[in-house]
Amino acid sequence: MLSPDLNIKNIEYNRILNAAPKSVRLMFLLLFIAFVFLYFYLPLEIEDGWWHLSAARWIADHNQVPHEDVFSFSEKPAPWIYTQWLGSLIFYGVGQMGGAVGLKMFRALVFTLAIGLFILRGSQKVAWPVIFVLALILVGVWLRRLTMTV
Repeated sequence: MLSPDLNIKNIEYNRILNAAPKSVRLMFLLLFIAFVFLYFYLPLEIEDGWWHLSAARWIADHNQVPHEDVFSFSEKPAPWIYTQWLGSLIFYGVGQMGGAVGLKMFRALVFTLAIGLFILRGSQKVAWPVIFVLALILVGVWLRRLTMTV
């Protein structure tokens, strides 16, 4: 159990961190969300999305998930379990409706919503400046993951 002094200091610390008016926090949140959306609105060439789109097109054309590597041209097709088929079909559908711009917007929207939910849920437990710093770290980690090349 916390000592009374520690609990009072913790309450005072949270009061100071959350002292900004709600309108300032909302404005900061909206700017941050816009920044995150634009940050993840990246060219599609940095990931293997084109392969996933091709696999989803194959699934849509054949009405089944492939059980062997259908894209291998140098070897006999090997047994294969395609675990990302549902996500690939979703991206394929978005690509059919919106093209490359639609795919970029969809990806940016998904990451923005994830960060927004992280901030919304986290701000109920932790002071908002701390949540924004953690969200920035999360954005950096995800962006690093998206831009990694083999």
